[in-house]
Amino acid sequence: MKRFFPIVILLCLMLIAFVISIGCSIITGSTPTREITTTTTLQPTKTSPVTTSSIRVEDIKIIVEPCDNDPEGDISFDNLTVEGGFLDRDYYPLSASPELAKVGSPCFLVSGNITNKSDKQYWVAYFARGYDKSGNIVSRTLDTGPIIGIAVKGFNGKSTESFVLHSIWSENVSVFNIRSQKSTIPPP
Repeated sequence: MKRFFPIVILLCLMLIAFVISIGCSIITGSTPTREITTTTTLQPTKTSPVTTSSIRVEDIKIIVEPCDNDPEGDISFDNLTVEGGFLDRDYYPLSASPELAKVGSPCFLVSGNITNKSDKQYWVAYFARGYDKSGNIVSRTLDTGPIIGIAVKGFNGKSTESFVLHSIWSENVSVFNIRSQKSTIPPP
């Protein structure tokens, strides 16, 4: 138990720094470094609750914030898309109503590749938030690992991994913001 204590403390400190950096960027209105317009279209089915949707998924933009703790620029996100889809399993609903996180519910699938350009092994924590035109959060990542709403992947040096984030469906999403943080210490 004692040998895991420093790792748990470090992860808690990283999470606090990550949350503070998110809050600071929202308060200061800092602008992201890269903006991508998606070209993927929603392919609803007859039974899909999104068939009457007025949202055009191809108009949703993806903004990638620089990876926290990465002044070298070792971590990058590429080939990003947003698609309409359905949840493949039940997810813990965060602050959303529970019916939004049940298997078969409509969702956004934010996907792409994460590349580690360094020779070092890193763990990358990442998530996506959907914002409306007024800047309000209207969609959040449902995936977990080990923290609800934040996915984590391990990367060997000079490697690329694909990812898919499941986010709550909202008619009002106009932009997804991807945030990430790297660490050499694996999660508990």
